[in-house]
Amino acid sequence: MPKAALDLQHATRGKVAVITAFCEQMTRQGAAVVTNTPREFAQFIRGEIDLFGPVVKAATLMSG
Repeated sequence: MPKAALDLQHATRGKVAVITAFCEQMTRQGAAVVTNTPREFAQFIRGEIDLFGPVVKAATLMSG
């Protein structure tokens, strides 16, 4: 994703994340509103891939 687009997305998410009604609705749905930097988000996603990648691979092998 181009850096300008990433920066715009990050700025927009930051504005939405402070809207009380939005945060309350997300909480009611069981979601947590998290504001982090694009770098922190990328690190989180890498961690999720490392954590769940083997599970997905194993499930794929079992279903095939």
